Amino acid sequence: MRVKKQKRHRKIVRFYTACFGFRQPYKVICDGTFVYHLIANQITPADNALATTLAASVKLFTTKCVIDELKGLGESHFEAVQAAYKLTIARCEHEKKKNADACIMDVLGEKNLEHFFVATQDVDLRKKLQEVPGVPLIFGLRNALFLEQPSTFQRQFVKASEEGRSRITESEYKMLKKRAKGILETEEIRDSSNEGEDEDVGDQNLELQTVKKGDNARKHMGVKDKPQFKRKRAKGPNPLSCKKKKSHENPSMVSGKESKDGDNSVRSRNRTRKSLGLKLAKKSIKSIDVIEGDREEYGCIKQANFCEGGYMRHRIDALDKDNFLCKYSLIEGDVVGNKIESVVYAAKFEATSDGGCLDKVATEFHVKGGDE
Repeated sequence: MRVKKQKRHRKIVRFYTACFGFRQPYKVICDGTFVYHLIANQITPADNALATTLAASVKLFTTKCVIDELKGLGESHFEAVQAAYKLTIARCEHEKKKNADACIMDVLGEKNLEHFFVATQDVDLRKKLQEVPGVPLIFGLRNALFLEQPSTFQRQFVKASEEGRSRITESEYKMLKKRAKGILETEEIRDSSNEGEDEDVGDQNLELQTVKKGDNARKHMGVKDKPQFKRKRAKGPNPLSCKKKKSHENPSMVSGKESKDGDNSVRSRNRTRKSLGLKLAKKSIKSIDVIEGDREEYGCIKQANFCEGGYMRHRIDALDKDNFLCKYSLIEGDVVGNKIESVVYAAKFEATSDGGCLDKVATEFHVKGGDE
């Protein structure tokens, strides 16, 4: 919430700096209600709190009429009077004492040429100042300070002033009209001086005069024949951001056999790729020993010894080479633990339609009696 409020305040301050010429350090004029609100809610020091709200350094001002109005409110506003004396006094040129609202309106004027931020808790005064262009408003809510959004009147005033600056003024129109009239008169004098020439020569020079007339008009008006800026043509894609084309060559041709220089012997370039599982197994398993039976027969028991110590034993329960089926059990080892009696694995390989292979593995855990 605090981040959103700060972002909103920065946006409002940028509006007034860009459209009305506010510059740092910002000048903030405070009335009696705002000074009393700061004292009552213990928002001190006031200059630091306002500097945090506007995200810039500030100078605090008040008027003599505001101080006199605080004095008339009695001893309950004594601390507010003392705090108001510490602020810089802005000049109010009226001779007689006025109400604080009227005094602040006189200091601001019609267009707030001094670029004051007005800090007040008076709702009626804030409504009046919303009709004055270039007057940002600050008010307090409990122990927090807020910067009010620019009013609709202020936004319309900025829009109208921008449109007025974009249009040509009456003095500029008269000056442009005078220049165009002078150019036309000089062209008429040149045309009249060339009328005494022969008809043949005149026919040949008519085209040249029209061309020169257009060139002179362009020079006087500051118009160029060619466009000042060239249009940027669409460029091709960045080659570094494009994917490389995949080669659709036959792998058998790529890995074909090469003949040595001058010999009829052939050298094969096929490479065997080892799976990631074999690489990991070589790093973790030190050796595999056959404990009982033949290596590839039913009932064979193998023991795998790990590099870091420990072992595990597997027993082949079924082996069907025609159907590519293998069933084996983990019967002993450090991996089994105290609660598991054995783990049965059933692995089957099936061919797929795209020429690949599908491996299906089913696992059964058999726990010891009494355990779950």
